[in-house]
Amino acid sequence: MNNVELSGNLAKDPTTGQTADKKSHYARATLACNREGSNGGCDFISITAWNEQATILAGMKKGSRCHIKGSIRVDSSADKTRYYTKVVAREVIT
Repeated sequence: MNNVELSGNLAKDPTTGQTADKKSHYARATLACNREGSNGGCDFISITAWNEQATILAGMKKGSRCHIKGSIRVDSSADKTRYYTKVVAREVIT
């Protein structure tokens, strides 16, 4: 089962767009999540949300607290030399 829940703050304002056929719209953002443990630190996670959830994400600003429920997805570049990991949000909670 591919489920993930993350809480953090948006590292920058979300970007938005729509598919070429204009049937769906999306929002992309980077979520800064604190690491557990004594070393601390922060991970920056790429988030993509679609349609209704994209509308919620797009209404947020840099620094906004956010909770994401979704799944992990790995995509590759056209020439398969680079791989990108992101979270596709099923639910965006402000």
